[in-house]
Amino acid sequence: MGRGETEMPESYLDALFEAVEDEVEAADFYSELYVATQDFTIRDLLFGIINDELGHASLLNLLYAKSACGRRDY
Repeated sequence: MGRGETEMPESYLDALFEAVEDEVEAADFYSELYVATQDFTIRDLLFGIINDELGHASLLNLLYAKSACGRRDY
């Protein structure tokens, strides 16, 4: 697939799981930027972004867990 193209997930649960992974990867990326700068204004902004990304991951993970509870094939 070319850049920017994505495959459709096989299921709702797969899509949720991928979304959780994406949010955590984004938080990791911003964490690397955070430690790479000495500018406290930028660090403060990055800290907020990291918290947002982890909050998104947490909410998506909750949806994943609640959805997976009804499945019997995991």
